Amino acid sequence: MSRRQKVSLLGLFLCLSALSLQTQTAPNNDRHGESASIIRNDASSSITIEMQVDGKWQAISIDPNQDANISGQHVRVATTRQDGAVISIDLPLKAGKKYRVFWNDQTRMWDFALSQ
Repeated sequence: MSRRQKVSLLGLFLCLSALSLQTQTAPNNDRHGESASIIRNDASSSITIEMQVDGKWQAISIDPNQDANISGQHVRVATTRQDGAVISIDLPLKAGKKYRVFWNDQTRMWDFALSQ
């Protein structure tokens, strides 16, 4: 194998390695032109959140450690406390961003945060 072929193979290997290390990025728009984001469930169990599309709330279930593509401008998640009160967290979304939903031990509620 010539030096030139070795250099070409090394370059190809480095490019493929770089591609495999890229993290998933959220698209700015879905196939219908609506703003789109990604929500990751960082909990150890499935969770149901709601997304607002065209002014209506739609439930979506996300399995543990999985991502869901979200079309819309807002998401919300509810926590039912021991006293029966239901507390909702509503998060406005920015197109093309990735968020996570997780159990917040400090507040003892479900919560959202922007992913890195």
